[in-house]
Amino acid sequence: MKNLIKVLVFLAILGVVWYQFGGAILSRFLSCKNPIVYTLGAFDTKFGISQKYFLSALADAEAIWEKPFGKELFAYKTDEKSDDSLKINLVYDYRQEATSKLASLGIVVEDSRDSYESLKSKLTVLKTEYEKAKNAFDGQVKIFNQKQLAYEEEVMSWNKKRGGLRKINTTSLNRNVWR
Repeated sequence: MKNLIKVLVFLAILGVVWYQFGGAILSRFLSCKNPIVYTLGAFDTKFGISQKYFLSALADAEAIWEKPFGKELFAYKTDEKSDDSLKINLVYDYRQEATSKLASLGIVVEDSRDSYESLKSKLTVLKTEYEKAKNAFDGQVKIFNQKQLAYEEEVMSWNKKRGGLRKINTTSLNRNVWR
């Protein structure tokens, strides 16, 4: 009876261990029987690199993964039409365009907290400068509109006094209104 309990406890422990780690064990020894086939999908030339260079970089990345496992994990196929292959797309979108514009302005975008804080402070400074310039511009527009209204009223007044079609002295009128 004691032996039966020992066997049941052992099997229960073995079952718990298998439940916890069985998937990892199976995937370690049974995964990647066949390499993952990949092809080149969309390739945007706006990145300024050749397709040959990109494929070379993919081969280098492939080697980094395959070396520790000692087997082929990925296989490049040039004309793979199957839906089973992994499509690698090199797409130049708005994020890359923004990164390129920032680089042309001398702003280096990095994936770090310091870079984020630096860009955030630059954005805050630029927003403040923009708001000051916008407020100054809006003030100038308001002054211009007031002077334009005064000018138009003055012209209407002179037109009423002189019959509207006679030539008026616009030099003195302009001098008075646009000060």
